[in-house]
Amino acid sequence: MKKTKLPDAWKKTTVELETALRNDRKEYLHAKKNHAVSWRKEFLTVQVKKSKKKQWTSRKARDRFLRLRRMKQREEARRRRRAQSKGSTGGLQAIQVEETLPTGQVDLRTLTDRRQVEQGCMQENRARYDQTRSPYTTPPMDEPLYSMFTGADAERNSHALLEGRLPMPEGIDSYTKSFLEQCRFQQGHSMIPMEVSPADHTYFWSRNPENKGLEPHGLHNGHFKAGIYSPMVAQCDALFRHIPLTTGFVPDNWRHLMNFAIAKKPGDFWLKKMRTIQLMNSESQANYKKLGRLAMAYGEEHHLLADGQCGSRKHHQAIDLALSKRLVWDLLILQRRSAGWISNDAKWCFDQVVHWVVVLAMMRLAITWNALRMMFDTLATSTHRVRTGFGDSKESFHPPSMVPFQGCGQGNGAGPPIWVSVSSVIIQMMTAMGFGFECLTAIDSQLITAQCFCFVDDTDVIEAGKSVEQSGEDICHSVQQAASTWAGGISATGGAINPEKSFWWLIDFVWESREGKWRFRRTHQLLPDHPLQIPGLTGELEALRRLEPDETEKTLGVMLAPLEDQHAHVVHLKSIAKKWAEQVRLGHLHKYDVIPLIKTTVMISREYPMVLTTLDAATWVSIMSPILQVCLPKAGICRNFPRDMVLAPLKFQGLGIPHPFGTQVSKHLEVLLRHLSNRTKTGAYMEAAVQEHQLETGTSFGLFQQD
Repeated sequence: MKKTKLPDAWKKTTVELETALRNDRKEYLHAKKNHAVSWRKEFLTVQVKKSKKKQWTSRKARDRFLRLRRMKQREEARRRRRAQSKGSTGGLQAIQVEETLPTGQVDLRTLTDRRQVEQGCMQENRARYDQTRSPYTTPPMDEPLYSMFTGADAERNSHALLEGRLPMPEGIDSYTKSFLEQCRFQQGHSMIPMEVSPADHTYFWSRNPENKGLEPHGLHNGHFKAGIYSPMVAQCDALFRHIPLTTGFVPDNWRHLMNFAIAKKPGDFWLKKMRTIQLMNSESQANYKKLGRLAMAYGEEHHLLADGQCGSRKHHQAIDLALSKRLVWDLLILQRRSAGWISNDAKWCFDQVVHWVVVLAMMRLAITWNALRMMFDTLATSTHRVRTGFGDSKESFHPPSMVPFQGCGQGNGAGPPIWVSVSSVIIQMMTAMGFGFECLTAIDSQLITAQCFCFVDDTDVIEAGKSVEQSGEDICHSVQQAASTWAGGISATGGAINPEKSFWWLIDFVWESREGKWRFRRTHQLLPDHPLQIPGLTGELEALRRLEPDETEKTLGVMLAPLEDQHAHVVHLKSIAKKWAEQVRLGHLHKYDVIPLIKTTVMISREYPMVLTTLDAATWVSIMSPILQVCLPKAGICRNFPRDMVLAPLKFQGLGIPHPFGTQVSKHLEVLLRHLSNRTKTGAYMEAAVQEHQLETGTSFGLFQQD
């Protein structure tokens, strides 16, 4: 009665109460329409002023408040991770290995004993790091190349090759020869001076997190972070890093590597399908990261990194590479150009790259010989152990022969820059041999080129016809040559292509006179059939599976195909939403955890493919439906609460969950503004596509110049 301001409500008749209720509703609706926004702003302004006026009685009270707030944030984060089944796994405690049955069939056997798990991991890692030599020898491990670049004259031969003075030895294959011919110093080059000053050391450890994994033989990261507050200790630590970097000397405590395996897919413990991470000494890792940063900065400044390689580079994103692929497909469609598009995956690129090949590629980016010798002498002479859920192994393993293990190791701070430097040479080799796609923009006649689209080890190779007169049958031979050249370039580094994860499209067009339209040619319309073959993991030729133009594949986290299929995006996004909702449904969450969980996890993953989607608002609401049906009740809200209110901003009395359709529009605008203003490679493809559309429509003005 106090709230209704009717102290004698029990004396009122039903008619009087209904009248009062109607009047109150009218007042509420009038206030909501005219004053709700302003009242909300006034309330928030008062709250902000109160928070600013809050004075701490002492520094101790302030520190206590901050500690409690951090504890609360950590507990909330742990609770949200557990709700998504992302809690700590406790390490690897079971593995699956191949076992041949008496019938001759090969089956997977699960091992859970500590010794068996450790021995299985050691055996798999020993074979993985030695696969450049066994079961068959890759080109860079064969003679005379291996002796030339690893023997006593290795430094002299490396400089001679990079300066163009070393004659190519006889007996090497053509692809390895082409790769080495592209390993050249830039004209007027100078090597980067290597130095670790106390200021460099202090800056690195002030930014490096303390809880990073490391090999336990050396000092913990916390020791170095604490040491930067003492000028004398910081100077000593910097000197201990400086000496190996400039002389190539390797301290004994750096010669230890800890290997631990992680599953690529949850619940899949087959060792051959797992990823092995190497933990290294803190000081050596700091030097490796420094080398990687210097190499990438030099390569970007002197334009030595291939435009097609977008992985591990600043201001490059995976979704931008996916957008570039979509735009080049659009250019092919608008120009009716035939092309072969090969999507391939390099098998264990970080674990198979040969050391002397990396030395050449990194010296091309002005890294000194002694600095590289420090890194690869450490990797070549280290003792390997394994870490599982049972702890660190007491036994260790070494190479099965006098030839050291190859590979830079996943977990190496210089690993991503190393692969960028190596793959840039391969892409340059493809360009020099004339493979790729070229066209002039329709209006201003600017040259547009594309050879490869790489994101780390996932690569798309394109070979297009030189003119519209060339059909799919006419370019099949050159497409095969492009695929063989790329595979040969990968083998020249010690690696190989994984045919299981590789596929290709043959893009061609046919005029349908009955419908008056151009259409993609199907597989059965290309006679005879042209299989595409590349050397597999064993060196034998294997045929890649060929997809129809409308068959989508998940690449770079999105569903792509030459013939755009928005329905494939919808199916993929709905499957992810249902899987996420099922995980959260079984988890325990507080009411105030739910909305922040949606906004910081699943909504962020929904934003990733929006650059390539053109879905309407109703479709986005249907994609969000499984998530909201599970999460709203956990937040104490009716699961059928109006979606206009659920996806409305807080200032309009909504729940503050951003509407996916509005986010999609903003993503489109952001991509247009960012690429066109920064003149990126993706921006060049955008301009070319816009001009082709303008030519196709026959308008005298640009597509973005009309209302």
